[in-house]
Amino acid sequence: MDTRTSNNVCLCPIGNIGTLSRHAHAYGLPSPYNCSSASMAACPATAGHIAPNATKRNTLAKLPSPCNCSSASTAGLMAPKTKRYTLAALFTTLAVAVVVTVFFVVLCPARISFSVAHTGSHRSGATTGGDSLQLSLTLAARNPSRRATVTYRSMFVDVSNSTAAPWDILVSATVTTAMPLEQPTNSVATVDAEVNLADGPWTAAFTGNMTRSFSVMVTAQARFKVGVAWTRLYDIKVSCGPVSFFHDKAKPSGSGGGGLAEVRCI
Repeated sequence: MDTRTSNNVCLCPIGNIGTLSRHAHAYGLPSPYNCSSASMAACPATAGHIAPNATKRNTLAKLPSPCNCSSASTAGLMAPKTKRYTLAALFTTLAVAVVVTVFFVVLCPARISFSVAHTGSHRSGATTGGDSLQLSLTLAARNPSRRATVTYRSMFVDVSNSTAAPWDILVSATVTTAMPLEQPTNSVATVDAEVNLADGPWTAAFTGNMTRSFSVMVTAQARFKVGVAWTRLYDIKVSCGPVSFFHDKAKPSGSGGGGLAEVRCI
């Protein structure tokens, strides 16, 4: 049956069809079931578009809006879901913060400290006019950590005849302790090094006729291990001074001079 279009409207079958049919019959309007397919196609997709159309005619002023949802009730439905999302985000942030804190506390590298524990000098020849002058030193590396062990992958030692930066003249020492060097927790590791200087005017000037104080630069690469976890490779660079190699005078081989005055490195 065709839908009347002169004074009547076709109510779209959305919501409670029985309620709409009864109201339509009361006002002499066709039942929603009498809508043709063409008029049905013209119906809006959502109920929100029907409510305004229902108020255009005075005769339909008393018809109930197909959507009885208020903004307050919609907000009430959304509030629990928003609260759950907020709590989930807070718990996730807290968990990430705890993991990061534990990671840095557990895997934080130990504060290794270096010092020059021993120095000495002697000539390599049988007389004071020997071929070379040898400067020797022993470094002490302290690992105070009770959790982390240390592996020194490499270590380089340089000696300067200046006790303050900039160091104009640097002589590389030979590290005689084998690398890599393993250091247990809460322990002191020692590293030996020596400098060989050929006798001559340059050596006399460099050592100030064996009266000068020196600076010692230490450069090392080390990794730390906590349990089964390894840290990245760290660069360590410190300077120690003033350091004296000549506690009396450099003596012939076999009578070497030495000392135990410890010098801390920074």
